[in-house]
Amino acid sequence: MDQPASTSTPPQPPWQKRPTVVDYYARKAVERARRLHRGFTRQNIVAFLKTLVWVVPLTLLVWIYAEQEQLVTATNVQATIEVRSTDPNRTVTLLSPQEKMILCDLRGPNSNLEQVRASLTPTSPLLIDIDDSTHLGEHEIQTLPKIENNSRFKSAGLTVEKASPESLRIFVDRLEERDVPVEAPPGLLSLQSASFTPATVKIKGPHHVLDMLAQASNGHLAVTADLANLPILNSPGQHAPVAVSLMPMAGGDVTCSLSTVQATLVVKEADVLGTATNLPIYLLASGSLLDKYKITYEPLFYPSVKVIGPPDKIDQINTRQARPIAVLEIEDEDAKSPRPKSLRILDLPPGVHLAKGEDPKASFTVIER
Repeated sequence: MDQPASTSTPPQPPWQKRPTVVDYYARKAVERARRLHRGFTRQNIVAFLKTLVWVVPLTLLVWIYAEQEQLVTATNVQATIEVRSTDPNRTVTLLSPQEKMILCDLRGPNSNLEQVRASLTPTSPLLIDIDDSTHLGEHEIQTLPKIENNSRFKSAGLTVEKASPESLRIFVDRLEERDVPVEAPPGLLSLQSASFTPATVKIKGPHHVLDMLAQASNGHLAVTADLANLPILNSPGQHAPVAVSLMPMAGGDVTCSLSTVQATLVVKEADVLGTATNLPIYLLASGSLLDKYKITYEPLFYPSVKVIGPPDKIDQINTRQARPIAVLEIEDEDAKSPRPKSLRILDLPPGVHLAKGEDPKASFTVIER
């Protein structure tokens, strides 16, 4: 049987194939390569490198500028504040000193923010002005409205978004001047006398602070001369004139019209050690106690006790011009539990006192009558 004739299309030669997408892009790539090869000349390379010389730095500058001008937020930025009155005759005080340090949330250009943050140091505080129309006394003010318009933030393009603490307690007071005396500090054993020129100075401070200082000194407000470390206190005799500094007043809010004054100082001779001997002992007790008990003690004379004082006063003891005595003071509690008791040494010359460590005692017995 004869087979039917085949209906398939005979194969085409390779040069007659239909082009595909791959073939299209392959031809394009070859053409691009040929153009690049033709353009890859020495002149073009030099021009390209010259362009890079200014394009790369400019690109970096643009990138750096964009980075610095990027808006960022910094939280809990520490800042020191200082409150002050617009009235020169008034003063404003923060009632809580720890509130001098506040925390702020700031938003603005990154570069400016860092510069402002670095400037917020304790020596360069943010100033908060309190209007002179504010009444005297205690007030509570909101923190954010008082600092958000500060020129330091505004000029840097920064916004204050938050402040902590949210409020501050302040005290508005009037400034006051007072005349007070200049005095020597207490406890200078070698100083016999001191006088100052001028004898009084003016101090200035908040009214309530001056009142508190006066109350603490039992109404005697004075400025103290700084004499404690003067070498001349070791040289007996009169010294004048001597320029001495005035010590600052307690509280820190009080100022003085002068920082130094002239002093006339009289330094006494250094104290010397002496001995008081054969001090008669006297009994001191209430009449009711002596009616109830018979009290005896020993010795009747205390043999010796070390004393210290000016040389001339010690000489009075040595020559018997001064005759110190010892007193044995017995009270009801002592009578119930007799034991050796310290003696009180009386009639010592002015400026003479017991030497360190001296504690004369006497024993006594109590017999009920």
